[in-house]
Amino acid sequence: MLSPLSTYWLNQFDRFDNQTKDVFLKRTSHGFMSHLFVVWLNYKDNSAITDFKFSTQSLLEASKDYFDLPTTPSAPLDLTSLLKRTSTNPSHRQIKHIFYIVSESFSDWAFDPVFDAIGLTSGLKSLIDNKHGFKMPYFVENGPCTIRSLSVQMTGLVQTKLYLHKLFGQFNLSPTAPGGIFHQLGYESRFFYGAYDKEGKDKYGLFDKIALIEGFDQTFDGIDMLNFAHNKPYQKHLFNEWGTHDNVMFDFVKDKVSKATQPTFNMIMTTSIHPPYDLDLKYFNVPDLSTFFDKHFPASKRSPGMDANILEHIWWYDKQVTHFIKTIAKAYPDSLFVITSDHYGRVAPVNTNDPKVHYLVPLILYSPTLAPKMLAHIASHTDITPTLIELVAPKGFVYHSFGKPFFSNDPKAPFDPNNQAFGYDIVGNEDFLYTQDFGLRPLKQMDKNQKAIAETQAKKMYQKMESLNDLSLYMLLKGSVIK
Repeated sequence: MLSPLSTYWLNQFDRFDNQTKDVFLKRTSHGFMSHLFVVWLNYKDNSAITDFKFSTQSLLEASKDYFDLPTTPSAPLDLTSLLKRTSTNPSHRQIKHIFYIVSESFSDWAFDPVFDAIGLTSGLKSLIDNKHGFKMPYFVENGPCTIRSLSVQMTGLVQTKLYLHKLFGQFNLSPTAPGGIFHQLGYESRFFYGAYDKEGKDKYGLFDKIALIEGFDQTFDGIDMLNFAHNKPYQKHLFNEWGTHDNVMFDFVKDKVSKATQPTFNMIMTTSIHPPYDLDLKYFNVPDLSTFFDKHFPASKRSPGMDANILEHIWWYDKQVTHFIKTIAKAYPDSLFVITSDHYGRVAPVNTNDPKVHYLVPLILYSPTLAPKMLAHIASHTDITPTLIELVAPKGFVYHSFGKPFFSNDPKAPFDPNNQAFGYDIVGNEDFLYTQDFGLRPLKQMDKNQKAIAETQAKKMYQKMESLNDLSLYMLLKGSVIK
């Protein structure tokens, strides 16, 4: 029987170009001693930090702070009792397929109206009619890199700042994990990502192994996608050092959905908006955006590393993901889509310290058959799973979440003007964003006194975020009962 890490060392010492087409052989090669050695190294690296805390509070005090309890609870405290939520969904419309698309390095600044002249995100914007398609005004990231962000989105926990791929054997299925929850709802949970571990460098975070631990029924990676693309009329180069190009991946997902025999929940991690930015743009008829870029963003004001080539890759991705969504929506109108990012893309057209640029990612929700109501104007990745559950689960379904829904099928559901978002080292509400590095960033006009009040509130929210991180870390490593 294979060890849990058998698939980690898939052809670690082989170059991908020379590998066999046999997927099973790829995933079972190179023996058990390597796996045991990795387990030992990861345990050694992490054993010293498993008691790390973010705040000075005790876990019971952190529970009181985050859940707004009237008094500090006593041990033992089962956190699942505080995380319990019940769907209030009044709709009887069945959603057959759910697509949770995590777009690599897709920054919210790409939706700025200045780019409408070149149609940078015209595809996704075409979905936004505020009836079936919506874009959240402010959506904060929950991780600064793919591994940490996906760890949050796969587990339903908030940022623990630990690398899950180094903690195998130390964590189990979280009660907040979307893969497990949607499995309970009768969906086949699938995780797709275009990457493959070409050289055994662990650069992709063993996402497939984490997905299986966190309740996904199946995982598919770049090797599966390249096997699918074999002998099909695609462009010459189907992949780069980061993974399979997104057009191939989206076709692969469509093929899998067409063969599904039950409802599916599909989390999709894309790859193409990422260095080395080496798509064959001419092959895809992507317009040359250098003239526009030089005109609107002088070199002296640009973020280091930003160029027109990055804009062109964003333009291409926007058209690819939109084509995928519209094709699926036509074939399966009983579908629901969420499009977000793993993290800010680390570069921007203008060099700035504005946290709106450095911490905000897009969140678009679209369904051809649902007409949900937006419940807040700011949220974070932690809130995506409860939102999807609220839109598709039957009324009365019980689940667990650190977040809360920001859409509802109930037209009478109250809008929350005081909703708080807790991200990665950032907090915010409709009035402001706050980070320790950048301080307070008002989102509306404030006088001096209002700013002082907002800053006091922001610092309390930041402490609440640290309490939330403590609770997530404990749940990850120790379980849900505080003893």
